[in-house]
Amino acid sequence: MGTTFVHQTSYFFIILFAFVLMELCNCSGSNNLGVCKEREMQALLCFKKEFEDPMNRLSSWVDGVDCCTKWEGVMCDNLLDLSYVNLSMAHNWLEAINMLPSLRELHLSYCDLPKLSQSLRLLNNSLLEVLDLSHSEFNTVIPKWMFNLNNLVSLDLTSSGFLSPLPDGPWNLTSIITLNISDNEMNGSLPSQLFGLSGLVSMNLRGNQFQGSLPNGPWNLTSLGILDISSNKLNGSLPHQLFGLSHLASLDISFNQLQDPLPSGFSNLTFLKNLDVSGNRMNSHIPNQIYDLTNLESLRLSDNQLQGTISNSISNLTSLSALYLSGNMLTGEIPKQIGNLNKLQELYLFGNRLTGEIPKQIGNLNKLQELNLATNRLCGPLPENLGYSFPMIERLYISDNKLEGIVTENHFVNLTKLTILDASGNRLTMRVNPNWTPPFQLDQLYLSGWNLGPQFPLWLQSQHQISFVDISNAGIEGELPPWLWNFSSQILFVNVSHNQLRGQIQNILSHSTREIGMPFSVFLSSNQFIGPLPRISIHIIELDLSDNSFSGNISNFLCHAQKVQYDLRILHLGGNDLFGEIPDCWMHWPYLEVLNMKENKLIGSIPNSIRLLSKLESLDMHKNMLSGPIPLLQNCSSLLKVDLAENGFTGKIPRWLGTSLSHLIILRLRSNKFNGELSPEFCHLTSLRILDISNNNFSGVIPKCLKNLTAMINEGELPLLMGYSFFGKIFGESALVTTKGHEYEYFTIILKLFVSMDFSNNNFNGDIPIELTNLVRLKSLNLSRNNLTGNIPVEMGNMKLLESIDLSRNQLSGKIPSSFSSLSSLGVLDLSYNNLSGKIPSGTQLQGFNASCYIGNNLCGPPLSKSCSSIDDGKIPKNESERDDGCEVDWFYVSMVIGFAVGSGSIYGSLFLVKSWRIAYFKFLDKKLKSFLVWAHALSA
Repeated sequence: MGTTFVHQTSYFFIILFAFVLMELCNCSGSNNLGVCKEREMQALLCFKKEFEDPMNRLSSWVDGVDCCTKWEGVMCDNLLDLSYVNLSMAHNWLEAINMLPSLRELHLSYCDLPKLSQSLRLLNNSLLEVLDLSHSEFNTVIPKWMFNLNNLVSLDLTSSGFLSPLPDGPWNLTSIITLNISDNEMNGSLPSQLFGLSGLVSMNLRGNQFQGSLPNGPWNLTSLGILDISSNKLNGSLPHQLFGLSHLASLDISFNQLQDPLPSGFSNLTFLKNLDVSGNRMNSHIPNQIYDLTNLESLRLSDNQLQGTISNSISNLTSLSALYLSGNMLTGEIPKQIGNLNKLQELYLFGNRLTGEIPKQIGNLNKLQELNLATNRLCGPLPENLGYSFPMIERLYISDNKLEGIVTENHFVNLTKLTILDASGNRLTMRVNPNWTPPFQLDQLYLSGWNLGPQFPLWLQSQHQISFVDISNAGIEGELPPWLWNFSSQILFVNVSHNQLRGQIQNILSHSTREIGMPFSVFLSSNQFIGPLPRISIHIIELDLSDNSFSGNISNFLCHAQKVQYDLRILHLGGNDLFGEIPDCWMHWPYLEVLNMKENKLIGSIPNSIRLLSKLESLDMHKNMLSGPIPLLQNCSSLLKVDLAENGFTGKIPRWLGTSLSHLIILRLRSNKFNGELSPEFCHLTSLRILDISNNNFSGVIPKCLKNLTAMINEGELPLLMGYSFFGKIFGESALVTTKGHEYEYFTIILKLFVSMDFSNNNFNGDIPIELTNLVRLKSLNLSRNNLTGNIPVEMGNMKLLESIDLSRNQLSGKIPSSFSSLSSLGVLDLSYNNLSGKIPSGTQLQGFNASCYIGNNLCGPPLSKSCSSIDDGKIPKNESERDDGCEVDWFYVSMVIGFAVGSGSIYGSLFLVKSWRIAYFKFLDKKLKSFLVWAHALSA
């Protein structure tokens, strides 16, 4: 028999490796099992003398003691286990392994094998029954010889870094029972040989990049009990052969690109205990046959496009312990029969369109540990038996529904194991005794939108292990209790924004026992706090004090601690009464990612030390009284948003802005005193989606290179970091956009869809460059109040997504391009006060706009009252401040045209479709024509 060497220190395994090289593993015959040969033992003792053993790990290697049973790390067997070994000093070890004639099992899991990619071809022992190469990161093509080991029973290649498709056949894995090649980088289609391994009991292909559809040929997996092909890129439908695997107990096909209706063949899989189809594109009702799988213990159909209702037949699945139907389009009520699933421990129905009340029968699920009904349309009160029904529940999610009514202590009476309560976004009112002590110790509490006030909920003081508290928009009044910052040593997140809290806040300091570096986020926005900004702990990472009445000079806040660096990532001070100059203290805030000081009364220039904020991603200083040039931001190369609008900044746009801030998505410089021409480097801002430089003194031509703003051409997603908060959803990016004559604030979700450009009220001259029409993702374009000349580019009609165009108050000439008629999304059009002439092109959209949208030109035709034979000329100076804001679609004209079309279509369509009506109608016309001819003849006579 062979010899197995197992240890966890690198040098010890080098010794054992040397033992292999010396061929000391050649015990043979059953008589020798557990008997150490003298020659092998003496060789090991000699080898021991050549190595230092400072930890005395080889102390058991003593002459005269059986090495097979008494020596640590030595076991005479046909198994070699070098898992967790560092063989970085080993040479030719694979050749040595191949010299072990009786080796049946080889385990090289989690090995450090630097030369394995080159030597793997040598590992070719045809007698191997178990081969484990998992978690060893070979980064090589999978060798074909592995699939020709006809004695191999188990092959485990999990997370081994194998690349390329599986090898072509033929294969000779005639004895294989378990095959695991999960979590690699294999690609290509699944070979048909894989589905002909008749002895296979378990097959795991999870976490690769296999593509295409599952083979539709014959399957010979007659013994298969476990099949996992999840997290690949497989598409198409599920073949009928899958439902012939009658011994299948676990089927996981989740997170692929499978589509079409969910098949009805599941009724054949009577032994199925686990079914996971989550994360695909199944677009049907839940087949009734699934409710016949009475042995199911776990059913996961989440994140598809399933429709319809949850059948009452769900009561058949009495063995279920986990039911996941979340992230679909299911409608109707939660069936009362769900209360029959008395083994259920996890119930996930969130993210559907379920209506009605939470059934009281759900209280029968007394083994439930997790209940998630969030983001539906459930209404009515919380079931009164909630507190008595779920003694095992740990996590309860019911947020973003339409629940209403009173919640009392009785709803929580037996919830002693509850750790997460997420019920935000409902209209519930909590009425508990002021001295109430809850039976639970929460880790997370989210009650945003509840009515918890008017007093601050004192029962929170009893939650000594809580980490997250969100009681925003909860009708709480009065002053903030000082114990809020240290009632729990675990506190990480406090959100009390959008209440009516008032008074001053002296300090926001973390608990004295807080572990250094633990994140701490505080959101106090939209209250009535007054006085100077509070002192804060250096360990706070997110601070939102916006939309209050904090006042005073900002220097005391920014420069308070001269010799420390704050951990702060997000600082939002916008919408207060802060004044004075911004001090040169940014060196104390090196980790800032979001800096928002908008809508205050700050003056002076932005100090140069702001260039030290190398991690900055969002800078918003709009609507202050700041002046000077654009601050030095060359080192802030991660910036996604810069908003300096509505200040008094001067000078030109520096060339470095285009080259250093190439990731900018939002740039707002409107309503300042900038001047000069736009340099070619400006066109390097290829990620821009919202660009507003209006109301300045820019001059020169509009650069043709704006065609390089590829984010305005190609559809793409915003970076994930447009939602900045460490804790996810609380702090998303926003941007002010002036479009359609109004100012809107768009948040992260809308920002992904909106693209706009505003150059209005400057001194740009020359033609509108044709290259500008390449920006086909634009939804809003404003070039008004400039000195632009020439014709409107005909190609502008290709910008199909445009919703708003304002070219008014320029010196444009020529005709309105007929291509404008195809801009079906257009809701605002203003071409007034130019030198345009000719007939307004025909089209429902263009005739639907108010006449004021065309005034001040030489235009004729609807909606203007002037016919094309009588054109009036009315000019207005560029700086004229009056304007008519009626340049949106006049839906009276649109409805008139549509009404005429529908009415005519109804009459003539009916004549076309109904033969008897058509005959009668033409008989009527013929009769009238004859009468007219008789009358005309008599008149002439």
